[in-house]
Amino acid sequence: MRVITGSARGSRLVCPREGVRPTADRVREALFSHLGVFRGNERVLDLFAGTGALGIEALSRGAAECVFVEEAKPSLDAIRRNLEHCRLADRGVVVADNVFRWLRRIDGGSRFDMVFADPPYGEKHVEELARRAGWANLLNPGAVVILEHESQSPSPPALSNGYILDFDRRYGGARISIYREAG
Repeated sequence: MRVITGSARGSRLVCPREGVRPTADRVREALFSHLGVFRGNERVLDLFAGTGALGIEALSRGAAECVFVEEAKPSLDAIRRNLEHCRLADRGVVVADNVFRWLRRIDGGSRFDMVFADPPYGEKHVEELARRAGWANLLNPGAVVILEHESQSPSPPALSNGYILDFDRRYGGARISIYREAG
């Protein structure tokens, strides 16, 4: 697993031996190709961060800051090591917490331009994220929310804040769903 492009291009990322299903390089490459060019001032949130690959890719491409939320200690250690190795630690904030508990606590306290959520497959986290009431308090105008989930599971047609499904594509066993503001 490596960083696709940007300031950390080609950097290899470490991954815990168990409990993590990192986003494949080809899926990240397709996702970021669809997202386009970064302006350089984006605040990014990486939920269920795992290795931090999605947030690190965003930082490498010019995002200003990324908050990584993860609760598993091996993953937290991997994220910190990966940020250091890619020389991006000064723009990454690692939060050791359960994603849903952290979202309830931060509700309205910070705003983001891009949110990645890659919850464990086989659980109901995608549905819970779609129903989450506080999205409007978490997102800046024009923000985008990216969910990665199992390819067999349907993509929620919208998030509770009126963000609608803008892009939906399967990549092997993974499915990428991108949500943008309606209208």
